[in-house]
Amino acid sequence: ITHTYATRVVRTVTVTVNDGAASGRDQFVVSPPNEAPVLGALSAQTVVLTRSLQFPVVATDLDAPPQTLTFSLGPDAPAGVTLDPATGVFTWTPERSLAPGPRPVRLRVVDNGSPALFAEGTFTLTVLPNLDADGNGTADATDGQIILRYLSGAPNGQLLSGVTLGSGATRTTAAAIRGYLDAGKTLAPRMLDA
Repeated sequence: ITHTYATRVVRTVTVTVNDGAASGRDQFVVSPPNEAPVLGALSAQTVVLTRSLQFPVVATDLDAPPQTLTFSLGPDAPAGVTLDPATGVFTWTPERSLAPGPRPVRLRVVDNGSPALFAEGTFTLTVLPNLDADGNGTADATDGQIILRYLSGAPNGQLLSGVTLGSGATRTTAAAIRGYLDAGKTLAPRMLDA
């Protein structure tokens, strides 16, 4: 006996057999096979160093009733990234010591069916430099002066001339600051346009 139902639900099927002399009856519970969850479209994300990024990762389950979905990060996720396993909310604030640039991030969503099935996806997370040229954690007038000199094409010898870097600066040479600002010019969207 074969039959195809229009909807995916658990059904109880009763089978009765009668050969004229005797009859028998039995019931079976028929469950459709587990379907893998579907991960929503993942779009590229951009975040500026020391700023927070938060967005929901969306997934659906085609089974009826829908199963519980659990979200997780792949092993390549940057340090400090969190993905709420129940809600799929992605949260990250990149530390100021992180190098700007693009990074692939892999996500996974798993259902609680039998067997458990999953879907994976990858998106590009681009970290842009902030305007804290000396890396001390604040963008101030000193950073503005350095950036203006940089954008006007000042050579390394003039980039820091007469400038007092902020307390706790992590980029203390003209070469280090130029490298940091150069990275901002090569990323999309561009942070610094000369």
